[in-house]
Amino acid sequence: QNRAVLGHYVLDGQISQFSGYAACARHVTNPLLVPESDGAFAANSADAWIIEMGKQRPRRRPLREVFVSIFSPGHSLIDTAFSNFSVRVILEGLQSLASDVQEVAGPAVGTPSSPAIMRALIHLHTVRLARPDPCAVESLELLVRWHSICLGIATPTSMLCRKLCGFYGIQQQLYTENNTQVKNLDLRAWARSAGGLRALLHAIAIHDIVERLPLGRSHAIHLPAAIFSAAT
Repeated sequence: QNRAVLGHYVLDGQISQFSGYAACARHVTNPLLVPESDGAFAANSADAWIIEMGKQRPRRRPLREVFVSIFSPGHSLIDTAFSNFSVRVILEGLQSLASDVQEVAGPAVGTPSSPAIMRALIHLHTVRLARPDPCAVESLELLVRWHSICLGIATPTSMLCRKLCGFYGIQQQLYTENNTQVKNLDLRAWARSAGGLRALLHAIAIHDIVERLPLGRSHAIHLPAAIFSAAT
């Protein structure tokens, strides 16, 4: 049940990034516990399941405590023992904060700044994503999601897509047009900006990682949006 509900948090984050609007749930106040290891769900027999469950840590923390620690310098509850699914949920929490920042387009009570969110993402990358993982494919998928969130912070893809379609007179039905930021975006100035260069680097990284993923993994929930963002 815990894992199923967390799956809805993941889906909420995906829809939020693709639509360009804030998430439906407040991810960083999530009281649910960090999910059990992926091995328990991959077990193909009762004995294998018992062995995996015996490896679980005695105390699993609520996700809201994990989010607090990510934003606290010198203190982290993230470690390599966290399952890949746990990291996926944490990434969506950071994505939800990025969506909040884009929606308000300025400082707001209870919402960290874009630089603070980037520092949290770098913290997560250093502690968990940059370390070798025996499940190499899973690690690559998490890296794609990490880069796509960073790309969205550097340049919101939904806004850029709307601006490009308007600039070239192309009709599109992916995004709504009610975003004032689109009107203020100068494409030529953006292409020479630091945010534009960061977005390009993250897009290149996504392209490189996706080429290394097996074709059979192309069904991952976050890959289509990431590839579309990179292409944009």
